[in-house]
This record gives sequence, structure tokens and C-alpha cells, in this order.
Amino acid sequence: MKGYLKVLLLSSIFISVTSCSYIKSFKLQAQTSKYNEAKQLWDSKNTTGSYQFTINRFCQICVEGDVEVFVSDDKITQIIQVETGNMIGIGSFSTIDEQFEWIEGKLNTQPYPAELEVEYDVLIGYPTSIVYDASKAGADDEYSEEVTAFKF
Repeated sequence: MKGYLKVLLLSSIFISVTSCSYIKSFKLQAQTSKYNEAKQLWDSKNTTGSYQFTINRFCQICVEGDVEVFVSDDKITQIIQVETGNMIGIGSFSTIDEQFEWIEGKLNTQPYPAELEVEYDVLIGYPTSIVYDASKAGADDEYSEEVTAFKF
């Protein structure tokens, strides 16, 4: 009887571990496919490298609230905090191309992040929502952002 319970326990552990691996693999494949489609669409629409977008971010060490980002020739030229109208530093924000590079890097990270959920605009392809958590065990590594307005 003890041998049977040992085999049952080991089998349960194996199934549990392989299930988690399969789920992460499936999520990675789904996110990679969405990324590739969106990146191709974005590359076909962003012909000038000039656009603006409003973004709201949440993390432990970043500017929160709506921020309007202005991009010209694929470089950030100005960032304005919507609530106050004050200009803020460019260093902590990224262009859409830089967001794609960041997402691609996270998709290729080993081990795969505990959470990486990205949604993309269906007409232009830019990321509209990013939710990221490197490790469920870690503190203060969660990050999310949402693009609430975009225009060329």
C-alpha cells in the first residue's frame, strides 16, 4: 500500500509540474503570436515616426497618472503630465518601438516572467495594455501601463 501511495504522490507532482510548464509554454506562444502580428501591423502604419499618445502607468517607482508623450522622428520630444500640465523628464518613458523591444526582451527571458499580458490596438498595432510581473515571489517588481489615447 505504501508503494502505491508513493507512486500516486510522485505521479501527482509530475503532472502538476508538467501542467505548469505546459501552461507557461502555451501563454508564451500566444503572446509571441500576438506580438508578431501587432509588430508587423505597427511597422506598416508607423511610416513617419511621429505620433503622440497618452499613457497611464502603475509601478512602485514611476510617475503615475495620465502622461502625454510626443514623438517625432522616432524620438521622444516632450512629455507632459496631463493633470498638472507640467513637463517631466523624458528618461523614464519609451517610444512605441522601444515598448516593442521591451516586450520582445521579456518574451525571450528565461525563465519566462510570472505574468506578461499584452493587448494591442487592432487597427494600428501599438501596445494598449501591458501587465508584467517578473516573479510572484518578488516584491515591487509589478508593472502595468495603459495607452488611453493615440494619434499620428
